[in-house]
Amino acid sequence: MLIACGLGVQVYIGGWFFPLLILNCGVFAALGVVAAMAMPTHEDMGNFSTYVLVPMSFLCGTFFKTDGFPPFIKYFLSALPLTPASNALRAVSHHQALQWPWVIIMIVYLVLFLYASYWLIAKKREE
Repeated sequence: MLIACGLGVQVYIGGWFFPLLILNCGVFAALGVVAAMAMPTHEDMGNFSTYVLVPMSFLCGTFFKTDGFPPFIKYFLSALPLTPASNALRAVSHHQALQWPWVIIMIVYLVLFLYASYWLIAKKREE
């Protein structure tokens, strides 16, 4: 954010920006716990980053809008957890209306990842 401000980018930070940012951080922190508990070795975490996180960051509207993708690809990308986060944060930072389905999808992902984290940690403790 500091670099963007230093380059003269006008970003509105207020209203729902920080709650959405915190929700997004929670989703991906829980996803990180799920990945860490599910991977058998440390090297496999690199594969998770390579094959899941990096493509998601480029395809889910983080750096550019996904409007140019064909409909079947947009449908697939809308199911990934970063897409509603990118859309919601972009909308709020541009003074646009917040679409509540994005927030609901993020909350659903948070609950699913937290439950999976809890289950995987409990499973590891039993071993």
